[in-house]
Amino acid sequence: MADWLAFVKMAQGWITSPRTMLVFLIAIAILLGLIFMIGQRDIAYSLEHYTFLWFLLIVCFAGLIVHGLFDVGSWFRLRHRLNHAASDENQILNRFVEHDASTIMATFGEPAASNLADEGILWVSEETGRAHQDSGVTYYSVSPRVFRFLKKRKNRS
Repeated sequence: MADWLAFVKMAQGWITSPRTMLVFLIAIAILLGLIFMIGQRDIAYSLEHYTFLWFLLIVCFAGLIVHGLFDVGSWFRLRHRLNHAASDENQILNRFVEHDASTIMATFGEPAASNLADEGILWVSEETGRAHQDSGVTYYSVSPRVFRFLKKRKNRS
């Protein structure tokens, strides 16, 4: 049941992304235009004279499907990577859950944090200023989706 809820939350995040909403609104506008045109004439006339709009509608909906599949695929790759993280990387990731924070501090000597940042799991937070970098301290943040996954994984064990 928890996996189903995670999928629904992921779908909600995908639907509310600006790019998806733009493509969806364009597709709906084209669809409404086509429905209006079909109402004015028969469907054969619409297919013959408005081929470009039908093609554009198909491209928009195909774009929505492809975008969704790439998002789902990237989430599954990320989950697999998080589940198979090295022990030093898991120590870094567990700090987020232990402190119940989406941003943590890491010292310069922790290569696991920079490895996770290179893979896009973590990123250098805006809180890391020039003074912190000079002293060898870096603040790393994690996305809300990854943070929820880490908390759920911690609760299971």
